[in-house]
Amino acid sequence: MMGKNINFSIIIPHYNNVVGLKRLLNSIYTPGYTGEVIVVDDRSNDEVRRVLHDLATAFPQLTIYFNVQNLGPGISRNIGIEKACGKWIIFADADDVFTEKSFELLSKYKNSKSQVVYFRPKFLSNNATDYRFKYQRLVDFYNQNPDKKNELLIRTQYGAPWSKMIKRKLITDFKISFDTGMMFEDSLFGLKVGLLAKKISVSKQEFYHILDTEGSLSKKRDPNYSQNFVNMKVNRFNFQKSILMKDEKKYLKFSRFSMLKSVFATTRSIKLTIEALRKTYS
Repeated sequence: MMGKNINFSIIIPHYNNVVGLKRLLNSIYTPGYTGEVIVVDDRSNDEVRRVLHDLATAFPQLTIYFNVQNLGPGISRNIGIEKACGKWIIFADADDVFTEKSFELLSKYKNSKSQVVYFRPKFLSNNATDYRFKYQRLVDFYNQNPDKKNELLIRTQYGAPWSKMIKRKLITDFKISFDTGMMFEDSLFGLKVGLLAKKISVSKQEFYHILDTEGSLSKKRDPNYSQNFVNMKVNRFNFQKSILMKDEKKYLKFSRFSMLKSVFATTRSIKLTIEALRKTYS
């Protein structure tokens, strides 16, 4: 266990991806990084788990926790948060890597008064419609015009946990946690972090490189995708309804109708759309 006076805790949920995890760890353990790294293994197979035990001795400041059953990335991240002691939390996926000299960049923000620092993720893909380009655009738009609307868009739409620094105290003070599902588990977490932070910063620089990996969880569709999507949209709507000011709702064009329109466009289900409507009045 590391001492409590450390700046960064990197939390990595992992499942049967030793090649990716090793690549990620090698990108982290470069000159300049002195924080802790927490890997939460989500019940990988026995062979992989044996390799992980070896990794725990090969990399300094690395602690690996092993789930006794497969719990999903959200709960695995929650376990990592409980174990972390750094001033800042940084989430990473085993599919991805940190950019060169990333911790020289992050160290510049370690004494920031902000509670969340958003960075531009590095992402290359031939698919122009890939949803992950959205996070680049959010950062770009804000840096081009840092007005109230673009700040609200960052706070509400930058749902992915990676490519940002989050004060651990913000998470613990408000008891913010990830959802338990295999899909959309990070959406409400990202929304709460964004809207509950008193002050944020947005950097156009890049420290996190998303790798376009075939077979990654983000490319798989759960059999309960439509129902999970409805639950996510309803939870987001109800939280925003409870916390946004009238002018902020206007900036975001926030309305029950737009939420229901999104639900129907995605699910093509009248039944699920009616369910979403009912749950926003309960």
